[in-house]
Amino acid sequence: MTRRTLTPALLLAAAMTAPVSLGAQAAPPAPQAAPATPRPPVDESRRVQPADIDAMLAKGDVVVLDVREDSELVETGTVKGAIHIPLGQLEARLGELPKDKVILTACRGGGRASRALTLLESKGFKTAGFCGLGDYKGQRVYPKAKA
Repeated sequence: MTRRTLTPALLLAAAMTAPVSLGAQAAPPAPQAAPATPRPPVDESRRVQPADIDAMLAKGDVVVLDVREDSELVETGTVKGAIHIPLGQLEARLGELPKDKVILTACRGGGRASRALTLLESKGFKTAGFCGLGDYKGQRVYPKAKA
């Protein structure tokens, strides 16, 4: 019988090629996420400050379009009289918007509202800008959660 001695180099090579088992199976590699489509930059010159929303509404020729999700309106409320169409549904529901009013788009921080503004303008709607309602101090209404 021949005795074989493993050198440190052979031990290291064997350790590097052998699968490691710690009593549990290794998790499969995480799937690679598709690269996000870059969003167009927000045109801050079109942003309406939350403190100015009520004055615009008082004139009567502006309507607020809230593009947040249902759950966001239930949690934080929206501007009284606002039309609610989530951004993902907006293009399919453009017929619900008044053509004779100027539309102020709104969301929580302004990003989605800015994208809604761009879409509306490309479809021929008159717009007054966009706003974020996160800091809005005016009267809010809280719709009921849909069943």
